Amino acid sequence: MNIVITSVGRRSYLVNYFKQALNGRGKLIGVNCFPCTPGMLESDISELVPPSHHPEYIPKLLQICRHHKARVLLSLHDLDIACLASHRQAFLDIGTFPLFPDEQFARICLDKYETWRFCQSNGFAVPLTFCGVDEAKNALRDGAIKFPLILKPRIGFGSHGLHQVDSLEDLDFTFRHIQSLIRRTPIVYSPNYDESAAVLIQQKMTGQESAAYVVTDLQGRYISTYAVRKNQMWGGETVDALVENDPALERFGAKLAQITHHPVNLSVDVIVQNGVPTVLEMNPRFSGVYPFLHLAGLDLPRAIVAWIEDRPVAPSAFRIRHGLRGYKDLFVKEMQYK
Repeated sequence: MNIVITSVGRRSYLVNYFKQALNGRGKLIGVNCFPCTPGMLESDISELVPPSHHPEYIPKLLQICRHHKARVLLSLHDLDIACLASHRQAFLDIGTFPLFPDEQFARICLDKYETWRFCQSNGFAVPLTFCGVDEAKNALRDGAIKFPLILKPRIGFGSHGLHQVDSLEDLDFTFRHIQSLIRRTPIVYSPNYDESAAVLIQQKMTGQESAAYVVTDLQGRYISTYAVRKNQMWGGETVDALVENDPALERFGAKLAQITHHPVNLSVDVIVQNGVPTVLEMNPRFSGVYPFLHLAGLDLPRAIVAWIEDRPVAPSAFRIRHGLRGYKDLFVKEMQYK
């Protein structure tokens, strides 16, 4: 019962969640393109791979899964998931269950403009969004939107390149600045990348920023939605959060799961206004809010191991304690090489 986590990066806590779920019945193999990361060092076995845009990435990852007889493969990075999803069948063919969605939905989640179109077409609230400066200026002139506006990469991760602008002068400068930033990132290797439409311009929303964490089984059958209130963010990471009971988000998550049929987890960032969630983005993976839910009692690694082993999952794996507030801390640990 070996499990491979790729793009494991700094998520050492997730490595340990899965090691606890395996309880000695298998190994956790951490995979990354950088060797000395917390996730790699905490893994039972660590494997180095090229970046996901490299032509040898998929062959190398298939080799790792075959060699370790991996039963499950999951990724913790958005660009990586979009790449892996287009090779989903190749992993199934070697007996490794890919814990990410099909190619179409993976690309919708990666591309924030496609996310906007998807949500709009399915009746979910979304902020007014444009892919060009001229369109945004026309909307400003017509009164459809107003400052402040949010600019961010159309294909992005970790709030990289996200800026607020408050004037036309800021709009032009920041748009060009983000275009320049994008050219120096792996985003340019994304299949949806188009430099002329690489920056999103959105109406800034006011309200409570939260996450709806939508959980299904391996076949995409709906189980539950969990609400996490984001109290503080740092560098795109939620560092202070409250697990709460929110019936509106639960109804939202149930409807979304019926449409997407995504496997296991989908973390949706929203702004809640007057009880209505407005969708900002969707992440089909273990996101930065999951550890707060894990602290509250949710145990998706334990459920995944049971599902793969064709065992029933104890209901306690999905029970949480509402009202739990948690934070992420920095600590120093001696590096132990394997």
